[in-house]
Amino acid sequence: QWAGCARFTWNHSLAMRTKAYQRRGETLTSVDVSRHLTQLKKHPDFAWLAACPATVLTQTLRDQDRAFKNFFQGHAHYPRFKKKKHGFSIRFQLDQRRIADIYRPGGSIKIPKLGTILPHWSRIPKGIPKMVTLTKTPDGRYYVSFSVEEEILSLPKTNEAEGIDLNMGSFVLSDGTAIHLPRPLRRLEKKLAHLQRLFSRKRKGSRTWHRTRRKIARLHAKIAAIRLDFLHKLTTWLVRTYDAIGIEDLAVKAMARGMVGGKAVLDVGMSLFRRLLEYKAQWYGKKLVVVDRFFPSTRLCSTPGCGYISNPIPLHVRTWTCPRCGATHQRDVNAARNLKAAAVEAYSTSSGNGEYTRGEAGSGPGAVLQGETGLCEARRPGFCFVR
Repeated sequence: QWAGCARFTWNHSLAMRTKAYQRRGETLTSVDVSRHLTQLKKHPDFAWLAACPATVLTQTLRDQDRAFKNFFQGHAHYPRFKKKKHGFSIRFQLDQRRIADIYRPGGSIKIPKLGTILPHWSRIPKGIPKMVTLTKTPDGRYYVSFSVEEEILSLPKTNEAEGIDLNMGSFVLSDGTAIHLPRPLRRLEKKLAHLQRLFSRKRKGSRTWHRTRRKIARLHAKIAAIRLDFLHKLTTWLVRTYDAIGIEDLAVKAMARGMVGGKAVLDVGMSLFRRLLEYKAQWYGKKLVVVDRFFPSTRLCSTPGCGYISNPIPLHVRTWTCPRCGATHQRDVNAARNLKAAAVEAYSTSSGNGEYTRGEAGSGPGAVLQGETGLCEARRPGFCFVR
């Protein structure tokens, strides 16, 4: 019922804002819509809105404010109407005056107008929660998450830099290390296809239809969890190990549309990897350098002092020889070394305050790791397989 109230609030507010702008050129805020909803609750036909905590509706309006802000800044499409789904997410505030009665760490939590629930705790948050999010996933599971203020301490400086070349099969570092990716969709694709075939034969709305739908949703959740867990561990290791990290500004959507293996591009999670790396670098005071996508990282000779740029190299060509200095480069390792040079250059000209930088990459002296260009045998603790 609360999810229905939140969905109605979103759709009603979006319709009001759209009509007000189209008819009168007026821009309504969440405060304007909130006043209207207060009056709407008094109408007998909408009395059911009063059964939902007011903070759920207020947070829904704030989410819509954020959606409009992202739209006007060019980060997202115009907000869309929401339809009833098999999952939902609602957020509400906890009364800080009665927090001792409402919240017991590791024990129960009292949710307004719902009562006391006893969750299975995956971890006990530090501090006092101010916001609670209640989520139902499409596979039928319920989760409670908390928003807690916690001080983030900067990690110690290592004075190390690294460049990472992102590929479908692996992420390659400047020393030749290839971090092989789990690619969970490829691993579980046959099982998913089998369940989807069974689902297509079920009568919509039947018990077996719902049961199979939940199995498919659970498998999708497992695929996403494997990918997220791997990328969290990888990005955490990177920001702990290096003060400056260089990556390319890849057009992932265009790559997925234009390549035969588009599904493999999305399975890697390149955009998710970048988002995690961006916020962790900002949290822990590290430097993330995002190099322009048109920078010839693969074609630029990474030998110090050379700087030769070759002609375009087809994807099936894995090594090339620089005609100027005679060095032979493995294409992915060469790209990673040039990205590392960009990270070193950006870090040396800044304070390393955790901001990430876009722009053209340079290749300063001493920015390239010396050593073999082949893939090395090693292990990085706790997150991946490296060959």
